[in-house]
Amino acid sequence: MSRDMKRFLLMPVTLLFFGCGESDPVKDPGSASDNTGQPQKIEPSTLSENSNATPESLEVVDSSEAGARTLLEKFLIPGADHAKLSALLAPRPEDYAAAFIGDAAAKAATGYQQAWKDGKIVISPNAGQTELLLWNATSEELNEGTGDAGQFPGGYQEVAKHLKPGVTWYRFKFVESGQTIGTAFDGFACINGRWTIFPKPWRVLR
Repeated sequence: MSRDMKRFLLMPVTLLFFGCGESDPVKDPGSASDNTGQPQKIEPSTLSENSNATPESLEVVDSSEAGARTLLEKFLIPGADHAKLSALLAPRPEDYAAAFIGDAAAKAATGYQQAWKDGKIVISPNAGQTELLLWNATSEELNEGTGDAGQFPGGYQEVAKHLKPGVTWYRFKFVESGQTIGTAFDGFACINGRWTIFPKPWRVLR
């Protein structure tokens, strides 16, 4: 076997980190996303320091509602490590400017970063909650009060003007079978080619 062939076979494979784009893996290790929904290749050096990512937690998903559902249902798997799964959704520094407009981006970064660092943001169902309810609305719909905007907390009426146009936001609940009342979360979105979450943004943008 030639030296070049041996080098090719030993090349490491770079995985995607909770990517939200096409469902097929990206073959070019140098590709990136421009927030248009295209997949982003994340090199290991750019993973969040507090992600504690493992091969089992790295995957490729799409940016549709089905992709969001697939990811969130992992929190309902018995024995799931909710703290680790939640940490994988922590925004990166550049994500704030892709989710919020102008000064709101810096304000959001200040409001969220310490909470993530301290491990205070954990997405988790309560005992007996085995099903997922999911709604979504774009930044424009949240501003106009159309679509599923009415399913979001009232605080979104206050902060919708600070949300980046073109972003689709999700609200979800973990509920017991057949119920509609449960443990609710919001601010889940595909930003810069990966899934992340900004819970209750009105609390940090006031």
